[in-house]
Amino acid sequence: MGADFTVNYSIPTANLGRFDLSLAGGYLDNLSFVPTVGDTTRDDTLRQFNPRWRGNFSLNWKLDGLNVNYGLNYQSKTRRVTVEQLQGNPFFAGAENLFRKELWQHDIRVAYDVGDRFTLYGGVNNVFDQKPAFDDFNYPISGVGRFMYVGAKIKLDRLF
Repeated sequence: MGADFTVNYSIPTANLGRFDLSLAGGYLDNLSFVPTVGDTTRDDTLRQFNPRWRGNFSLNWKLDGLNVNYGLNYQSKTRRVTVEQLQGNPFFAGAENLFRKELWQHDIRVAYDVGDRFTLYGGVNNVFDQKPAFDDFNYPISGVGRFMYVGAKIKLDRLF
């Protein structure tokens, strides 16, 4: 059980361009199931990929051919050690290692339309270079780390 939400808002201005804000997220209250018929119910709330809170925020600004975007991806902490592991051995892990850290990924992208056919763009994903948990190569964030890119988009349909 839980809830999902989405909020979008646009602010057009006469001289400063257009601002678009978007927020999408979810809250997980409880996630449980029976793994095998006749087995006991297992609580998967806060296990890997099942955080209590998750959300994405985006702020986009467009003025003439310039488009600037800031994105934030958030996920609350999740369990590194399961409830079942702790029930079997209360000293399985120290209190500081029971949970994986939160995800805070900041991304920035800038694009500029050069005429009707060309768009130049570039950006940085994971601006603050958050690292994965020490015991995982790819969770809660990609092991790639900070990633910078540039590119060009060409519309060929108008050439022919």
